[in-house]
Amino acid sequence: MKSMKIRLIIFGILTLTVLNGFAGNYPLKKVLILVEGNYDLNTKATGQGRELAQLMGHFNTVVTLQGTNSYKSHDIDKYDYLFYVGFSSENQPPSALCHDAFTTSKPVIWINSGFTEYCRKEDVLKKYGFTVQQPDKESGFDVVKTKNFTYTKGVPQTYKILIKNKKNVEVWGTAFSTKTKAETPYMVKSANLVYVSDLPFLGADVNDRYLLFSDKLHDILNENHAESHQAIIRIEDVTPMNDPDKLREVADILSERGIPFLVGVVPIYVNPQENKRIPLSERPELVDALKYMVQNGGSIVMHGTTHQHKGVSTDDGEFWDANNATPIPNENAEDFRKKIEMGIDEFVKNGLHPIAWETPHYMASVTFLDVISKFFSTAVEQRMVIDDFDYGQYFPYIINKDLYGQKIYPENLGYIPLRSNIEDSKAIVLKLVASTNGIKQVRDGLACGFFHPFLDLNMLKTLVDGIAAKGFKFIDIKDQTNWVKAHDKIILNGSQSYSLKLDNSYLHEQYYDPNNKLTGNTFSDTQVKGVMRKNIKLKTGETYVAEAVEYKVKEATFKDKVLNQFNKTYRSFIKNDDWKQSRVKIVWNPAARGAAYFDQSSFISVFASLNVAVDTIFVDTPFDLDNCNLLVVPFTSADLLSKSALSDIVHYVEKGGNLVTDRKNNLIQKLGITFTNSQLKLRFIRD
Repeated sequence: MKSMKIRLIIFGILTLTVLNGFAGNYPLKKVLILVEGNYDLNTKATGQGRELAQLMGHFNTVVTLQGTNSYKSHDIDKYDYLFYVGFSSENQPPSALCHDAFTTSKPVIWINSGFTEYCRKEDVLKKYGFTVQQPDKESGFDVVKTKNFTYTKGVPQTYKILIKNKKNVEVWGTAFSTKTKAETPYMVKSANLVYVSDLPFLGADVNDRYLLFSDKLHDILNENHAESHQAIIRIEDVTPMNDPDKLREVADILSERGIPFLVGVVPIYVNPQENKRIPLSERPELVDALKYMVQNGGSIVMHGTTHQHKGVSTDDGEFWDANNATPIPNENAEDFRKKIEMGIDEFVKNGLHPIAWETPHYMASVTFLDVISKFFSTAVEQRMVIDDFDYGQYFPYIINKDLYGQKIYPENLGYIPLRSNIEDSKAIVLKLVASTNGIKQVRDGLACGFFHPFLDLNMLKTLVDGIAAKGFKFIDIKDQTNWVKAHDKIILNGSQSYSLKLDNSYLHEQYYDPNNKLTGNTFSDTQVKGVMRKNIKLKTGETYVAEAVEYKVKEATFKDKVLNQFNKTYRSFIKNDDWKQSRVKIVWNPAARGAAYFDQSSFISVFASLNVAVDTIFVDTPFDLDNCNLLVVPFTSADLLSKSALSDIVHYVEKGGNLVTDRKNNLIQKLGITFTNSQLKLRFIRD
């Protein structure tokens, strides 16, 4: 039976409630956000309300989203705060809402439209000392000024505020036109009323008045968070096809500066046009480079599983139909779950442990975002709030719990594109650094941008040095509480409890220190059937990994050790006169580093331990296989062999020559060996 897609549309009296767990000592506040008309995930008005609800996740709030069509008299009495988000210029707020907003002593925050109608129904001018006229579409308000900063303004249309009693009205920002020189108060407060003269989320870019609104929420909600200016740098779009050496250089640059960093990794590279599907498992040298990054301050972020829907990895979205700007046709939560599990498995079996999520191209439906929140506690990204890419939202600070319960670290600076003229790219680096000026106006703002490792790494130095010079401190999210939960495995940072359902499996537990060094490795004494519950204590920066496994690794018993020693001694007395002198040659890749270098070096070490000399043939030189009865071709050289070299080796083998090679590579396939798509995980080797 095919699974059926069910799309939930919320109307009228139905509400969405989100609990946000801010760690401060502020009282919990019940907030009602009203949107124009019905609360309906298919409307843009609801999208505006959901963007506001996301920002509420920075504070200690319980948020209820509701449409004005379902509002009843005295509903405001159930809440501590009322936020009203008007959307259209034809907006007609209900009389019950206007009356309650006018008579309540609770804080009322009115955003954008509907306020002129409110003023007609109630004597707002007399009580609050200001009124609002129809929107000004002609003046071209393009900035918002405060005493400390001038913000850009994403849309020019603004409702004009007329202040009659200046003593009672506090102006929090002034809209100004750099062309016509017209101005009007932008955001004002009088008694328990705050009015914002446009939709601050609309058209928001870096350094936008959206940042002013976001910061003022601290004052509105009476949470004066301590001033802090933090930063994150994310290395982006790393796939099995990346250059391992370049990744090590990135790690060295950041490590030398004491900067922790994130690495957005796509564990499976797919190119449908070339029929390629390459997982991390087939690129051990890349895996080794990623481990080097983790050892030098990096943390892995799972950037999708393949980062593609129908196209090439990193060029395409994955959980969104980018070509049609809609959710994937017949999207299915179970299919999403399977693909996420596949990606997590690919990491863990290679000894890599993602601690956060990043949605490919920040494009995903509400169905997918609900699913991913069950796998990852933490994300580092921008977020779509409805199934409309125009409603993708960036955040100026950490969202402790979003609409789905995830903690979101913001990305708000953008990236450096690859330009044919490198000077153009360098100019964008400086622009990104300058973009932190707006984030710094937010009292606890966090600046985050991302960098592609194929770029000139001098630009990375300029970027991070520039952000640091602005007074931002780079943080390590591994130091916070995170969890990743698949059906048979858990990854944790920070002390916490978890449960894992096992089906006659052993529980394999591993502990890693902040430098990714394995410090603990245990198995449960017996197989477990049922739910395993554990409380894990971790120090700052430590990582815990638990996995259900079918086999338990046991230490060799005393009997095993005695028998092994006996066999070695016995063989040492046995002589075999049927031998030939070993004449070994190895095809050497002088450019190999990391896992690839150690792999080819290990072959020489083996022969050296037997006092067998090994001659070296460099991979890019002519081959001479005469006087050779054993040829070693490590995978790092096998994939670099020319056509003539491949032919020489095939001919050598056909004549009876002995060949040793490893991994799936071009040479072994040239010899006629084929591989299946299935893989087995090798958990241990006993020699």
